[in-house]
Amino acid sequence: MLLIFLLITNHDSLPPLPDLARSEFPEPEFWIDPSPDRLRLEGFAGQYYGAEIDLSVDNMSLRGGYTREDRWSITKIGSASLGYSLFLPALVVRPKTKALYLERDRRYYMINPTLDFRFLTPSLIVGGKCDYTRWSISDTPVHETEGEIFLALDRLRFIPQLTLAALYTDENLKPNATAQLHIGNFHLKLGSPLKAGFPSPNIGLRYTEPWVNLSANVTTGVQYNTLGTIFVTELPIDYPVTVAAETLSWATDVRFVVKTHKQEFRLGSSYKEWIYRLNVTDLYALSGIREATEINLTVSARNRLTLKDVDIINYLHLSYNASDSTITFMPDYELSDTLVMKIGIFEVTGDVQHVSKRSGIGKKLQSYYSVGASTGLKWWLLKFYVAVANITNNKSEIYDDYFLTGRKYAAGIEFNKKL
Repeated sequence: MLLIFLLITNHDSLPPLPDLARSEFPEPEFWIDPSPDRLRLEGFAGQYYGAEIDLSVDNMSLRGGYTREDRWSITKIGSASLGYSLFLPALVVRPKTKALYLERDRRYYMINPTLDFRFLTPSLIVGGKCDYTRWSISDTPVHETEGEIFLALDRLRFIPQLTLAALYTDENLKPNATAQLHIGNFHLKLGSPLKAGFPSPNIGLRYTEPWVNLSANVTTGVQYNTLGTIFVTELPIDYPVTVAAETLSWATDVRFVVKTHKQEFRLGSSYKEWIYRLNVTDLYALSGIREATEINLTVSARNRLTLKDVDIINYLHLSYNASDSTITFMPDYELSDTLVMKIGIFEVTGDVQHVSKRSGIGKKLQSYYSVGASTGLKWWLLKFYVAVANITNNKSEIYDDYFLTGRKYAAGIEFNKKL
């Protein structure tokens, strides 16, 4: 019954806050083995500066960070997350609160309390989520509320599940329903919004094993957005108070993941035929384009090699994008690679990023690259390090009238202890 319980928790949370680990479903961290208790503190200063905290104790987790940098524009960003898992007989409850502060050309504040629960009976599993988000954009408040509840029968050979969910924004209720069927390692789902665009079927198939995950989805109709779903801290977008919905004629998405103890490989592809898609336009505002086709391919790999006192970790990510319309800031391809080498008490890290030509708001932006490195020394529970960002002193234009500001130096100290 516990295995079934793990497999049916399949829903998406708000997108990640900056500098915090993404909360990805269908395996939220409080349904899997808890991470070991630990405390990590880090501070760094120089031409950019900041601090981070990561604390896990029993069923509580606390993460937070603040950074002030000037990579291409002066940016101040802070984030925090506090969660607790409460385990009771036949009931698990997890309250969590996230917060975000971003200051660049405008100030954004966000606070997001959520509550998840799962209730088990001998023949029925009931779960739900309540999610409230309050934004403040240059002192203008925005409220977004999401909620869902699901029921699953646990005494049948084919386990059925029904999920009812709703989003409340702009004084409008936007409900949808999803039916799922769990057959061993296969999981089928069929959903549709219940109001605008009904019926607009969304179909999904997922196969899961401990070492492999394969999913395929077909999506149609209206796609409701919140500020949380479109907010990207790395883009200088003038985010609106009211976020428009997007509409798909149809779209397909296929994902393949293979994991071993020291390796991980991910492959993703999607094809979308948009009826209406959001896009960045003049003055970095969000507007829409119509009748657009979009293709996205991604490949990522993580490899680890351990030899005596040498530990080498490599993270590689490649992406390819194509469209028959102009989609602002979407590169034809992008490559990023990070290499971490640990030799005894020494640690060296290098990273490189290459972004191809892409469309800006009013011009074609040229390709650019960025290289960074850091070297550190571990002693006891501490690590002392120095870092250099943009080693080659590149000053390319990465967005319209926004340029890389050149080489930056910083030094820091990190404390890491298992509790």
